[in-house]
Amino acid sequence: LAVQGLLEGASQRRAGAIASVIGSITFLVAATGAFLELQMALNTIWRVKVRAGVSVKAFLLDRLRSFGLVVAVGFLLLVSLAVTAALAALNERLVDARQSTRCRGFHQFGNRVFKCTHVHGNVDLHKSIVESCNVYYYQLGERIGMDRIAKIGLEFGFGQKTGLGTNPEAAGRMPTRAWYAQHYRQFRQGFTLNAAIGQGATTVSVLQLALAYAALANGGTLYEPQIVRAVETADGTIVQDFSPRVRRRVAARSEDLTLIKRALWEVVNSDRGTAYRERLPGIDVAGKTGTAQNPHGKDHAVFVCFAPMEDPKIAMAVYVENSGFGGTWAAPIASLLMEQYLTDTITRPDVEKKMLEADLIATEKNYKPFV
Repeated sequence: LAVQGLLEGASQRRAGAIASVIGSITFLVAATGAFLELQMALNTIWRVKVRAGVSVKAFLLDRLRSFGLVVAVGFLLLVSLAVTAALAALNERLVDARQSTRCRGFHQFGNRVFKCTHVHGNVDLHKSIVESCNVYYYQLGERIGMDRIAKIGLEFGFGQKTGLGTNPEAAGRMPTRAWYAQHYRQFRQGFTLNAAIGQGATTVSVLQLALAYAALANGGTLYEPQIVRAVETADGTIVQDFSPRVRRRVAARSEDLTLIKRALWEVVNSDRGTAYRERLPGIDVAGKTGTAQNPHGKDHAVFVCFAPMEDPKIAMAVYVENSGFGGTWAAPIASLLMEQYLTDTITRPDVEKKMLEADLIATEKNYKPFV
């Protein structure tokens, strides 16, 4: 269920038009990996804003399964790799979650300076996720190494095909020391620092992000995504039922997953969290904002989430190209969709209006799709 579906609908209504948001949204049942039937909900929430004079064809890309998309701010995203780095360190008892490091807004590594978003002061694991502190993960990456990050990333399905089974699918990339040595002649420790925040050569799809968060939400079961739940006759008789397909149980302790989930809850529900403005009264949403760096223009916004936290019903990944910070665009879109799905209503018309009136398309002159 990508935004591509909305684009196609818009193109049928008005030739030569495109939607005002380019990107992808993936919805999954957190407990089974099944796609949710939300196309009608999407069309109900937003009328697709279009503008004439731009070809639709160039934008109708299969973003659901495509790669070349780099999602950043590490497994701070479990999406990308900071949370992966955190779980890798916790899994092998290489870090004490209560231990703090000091963020001065940058990390000096040899002659290179690796920057953070701002000065966070003393930061432990919990705070690093809630406030998106890169410095914590630069230092963590130095401690645990590239291959441990890759190992837990592979556990959550990164760097592998999801098994969706429709059209060709790329696996993405979860690089190791050996991969860097092969492609860059030698491995440098700086590669690990980039990997720890989900940058560098790591590539993932929006579908992989949603599946990883569904696994985190349900306690560690990674499912194959499923589009068809059952085949029925016209009178409702079930001809064939498709049971959920488990890919694996993630090799991570339940207490470590719980620690990460609590931090992701505060991302949305604590006034220190990067998605605090998008909290939903009465719905415990847990998630992570991210900003994917884009060398061709404005950065891409990312938000991956699940809800309710204690009894998850839905996992979602939202990726909005050329729009800036995840907390500014991707998180509001996700929160509106979450609210619509779980409560069948929208209670924040001001947020909906802002999303409706936004024009986040890069100019035709400098637009470069990511596949």
